[in-house]
Amino acid sequence: MLNNSIKYLKLLIISIILISCNSEKSSNLKLMDIFSNGMVLQQKSKIKIWGISGPNIEINVEGSWGKKSITKSDSNGNWIVELDTPEAGGPYLLKINNGIITKEISDVLIGEV
Repeated sequence: MLNNSIKYLKLLIISIILISCNSEKSSNLKLMDIFSNGMVLQQKSKIKIWGISGPNIEINVEGSWGKKSITKSDSNGNWIVELDTPEAGGPYLLKINNGIITKEISDVLIGEV
């Protein structure tokens, strides 16, 4: 009886560790340093936004100007997405989400770069 309890406890601890490790990987969301508050994007074009997340995670990118794009990170966690930009204006907000973490870039201006 005690032997079964020890086996159950070991299995429970291993399960908790595995679940924790998996959540940690998928909760990782990093943008490249060029994407920051106050940035200027080219108007009326398809801009590329990229970063790193956990492997095989869906990434949602949405501009407050009404455009959004969805992609999936590769097996190494790298991802890239294209997003349409409007005519010159702003300031706008850009949201990047991987289902666990949302990163926001504020004061985004659209114009001639």
